[in-house]
Amino acid sequence: MLEVSVKKEKITTYPEAKAEELPMFAENRVHQRTSGDPFPNKVVVEAQRKLKIEKEYTVIYLSNDYIELAVLPELGGKIWYAK
Repeated sequence: MLEVSVKKEKITTYPEAKAEELPMFAENRVHQRTSGDPFPNKVVVEAQRKLKIEKEYTVIYLSNDYIELAVLPELGGKIWYAK
């Protein structure tokens, strides 16, 4: 039997780092096993690993006899965990 519940939870989150102002080309970089000359995009080079914040998210829990999923709809439906 499928059980569904929705809760608000505080999750430790790393804020997004600032993107580079000037567009970059990935001609000589390997990104997801591709190379070439893509159109310019702003790129985030480094993550902010030192700054942690507690942010409240809506979490949807889906569970049955075999698995439990926690989904974060505010982040595009990303699965937070499955166990």
